[in-house]
Amino acid sequence: PGSNTFHFSNGVDTKKFGANFGNDEIRRHLATKDEFIILFAGLHGIAQGLDQIIRVASQLREHGNLRFVLIGDGPEKKKLIDMAKAEKLPNITFLDPCPKGEIPPLLASANVILVPLEKYIPGAVPSKLFEAMASEKPVILVAEGEAADIVTTANSGIVVQPGDINGIKQAILLLEKKPSSCENFGVNGRRAAQEYYDRVAIVDRFIDYLELHAH
Repeated sequence: PGSNTFHFSNGVDTKKFGANFGNDEIRRHLATKDEFIILFAGLHGIAQGLDQIIRVASQLREHGNLRFVLIGDGPEKKKLIDMAKAEKLPNITFLDPCPKGEIPPLLASANVILVPLEKYIPGAVPSKLFEAMASEKPVILVAEGEAADIVTTANSGIVVQPGDINGIKQAILLLEKKPSSCENFGVNGRRAAQEYYDRVAIVDRFIDYLELHAH
């Protein structure tokens, strides 16, 4: 009690991410020209719960306009690929991990960015959430707690509870049908990223706080 504290949150370099980094060439690398790209980029681990995405892709296999793209590597990747092969899913693509500098154009070339977790993890806010928001793309967040509060407060996407396969599916279909919602969520996310989660701004606020409380 009485101690001075500062919430030094995670964040993103908003100058390195943005919708302007996307282009048609990258979209052609991810999917065919007219497909609606739902993208995940990051660790394929237990905590991410990517098997949920395989199950959603299976339920949406007949919806020919959707393309799920999973970029990265991790201990669960082989299992996920095997699941997709067993289901003979035509709508999912697995891509190898790529250098950090190549991620912004990939995010900016997607239609929707997935940020999933397997279950509620107290205090967990995936850093990729801020990168998705800075990329001016709608987010489908599969999580609870602080991460869900961030998306809800910013109105930057749709929040679904972990394990709610139908909820994830409905969120994808809603965004695919409503380009205006995608645009609004993206603009809101970008604004929040710049105002609250830009790393330079966070450090500046920290410096101000230290100077105010220095003795």
